[in-house]
Amino acid sequence: MSRQSVEPEPAEAASGEPRDSGSAIGSAEREPLDLRLAPATVAAWLAVAWALGWSPTVAIGTALGLLAGGFVALSLATKHSLPRRAGPRLGAWSQPATGLALVLVVTGASVAVAGLRVAAAQSGPLPELAVAGAHVRVTLTVTSDPVRHQGSFAPYVVLRGLVARVTAHGVLTSVRSPVLVIGEDTWATVRYGEQVDAFGRLQVAEGADLAAVLVASGPPTVTKPAGMVKRGVDEVRQGLQEAASGLAPAERALVPALVDGDDARMPDQVAADFTTTGLTHLLAVSGSNLTLVLGFVLFVARWCRVRAHGLLLVGLVAVVFFVMLARPQPSVLRAAAMGVVALGGLAAGGRRRGARVLCVAVVGLLLVDPWLARSAGFLLSTLATAGILLLVPSWKAALSGW
Repeated sequence: MSRQSVEPEPAEAASGEPRDSGSAIGSAEREPLDLRLAPATVAAWLAVAWALGWSPTVAIGTALGLLAGGFVALSLATKHSLPRRAGPRLGAWSQPATGLALVLVVTGASVAVAGLRVAAAQSGPLPELAVAGAHVRVTLTVTSDPVRHQGSFAPYVVLRGLVARVTAHGVLTSVRSPVLVIGEDTWATVRYGEQVDAFGRLQVAEGADLAAVLVASGPPTVTKPAGMVKRGVDEVRQGLQEAASGLAPAERALVPALVDGDDARMPDQVAADFTTTGLTHLLAVSGSNLTLVLGFVLFVARWCRVRAHGLLLVGLVAVVFFVMLARPQPSVLRAAAMGVVALGGLAAGGRRRGARVLCVAVVGLLLVDPWLARSAGFLLSTLATAGILLLVPSWKAALSGW
């Protein structure tokens, strides 16, 4: 009698006997993707990208309308719920009213967060002072690494900061406003997480994620050092630079750029060579950087006999450390989210639940940083991860015939 692949009997599953590995892998690859969250994710993404151009009042009003519609649809779905025989896994999720409720609620919550974030960035006196070109004194926390640029007459430094206090026309105001700082070369010495006092003139910012642009006058004065965790991460970044200090100038700058995206010391000729060959994406923080860090950490964890959920925990800690090491900028958040998708799919059922984890990661990133909805890099990262989930199993099956 020929041996055929059949579903295991309940007694076989309960006995804990091992199944045929090839049959199990083939079954996992044939299992359909869980795309129940995909409509809500796409709707939330499009709505947030559109709502970023609205006033906060319009965004909040629209969000309340969407949430109200979602709760109405949910009540209708509860009142006319399908019997349990609709499916042991899908249950009430298979109802159109429940799917509509999910889309409306997730979209409404995302639009509300986007409206609140825009309102928070534009609140306070800084936008009005920027229109007037006022000279101010500010106390701000550095939220990005300083980047040195060569100007027409002298070098200058660009960084981001979160203003806590602003003094204009003799009036001190406590705020929480994000700004872009343009200063002289002395600003290159400040570190991520430090609190500084500075003088300067405000200008109008182009993006809705900034309250103003501060053109600094003179050097900053550090009033509070960075926290212990941020100082420890900064020591790791400096240690990486010191480890590569014995290399040639090009390689010395390339090592930290490939690991954590720190390309501040990259020679102009090397950067031009990467541009000519179309490899500039390697110098920016992306999934490749996270792959290097996560792959090394998981390899060491396996060598130390860490298994199962322990590997997932180690991977999550490595992702958090990578975000702190490379700074929580949009490209880093994208890479971290896609890394979490891979870890979640690995721990929660592979390909099938990987799609669900991807949808949750996308919505979570939109809640953390709504401006990602208009980022081409975020779109490409999401499509690349979705492509892996959708296409790799069929490609693997096709190549296995060779």
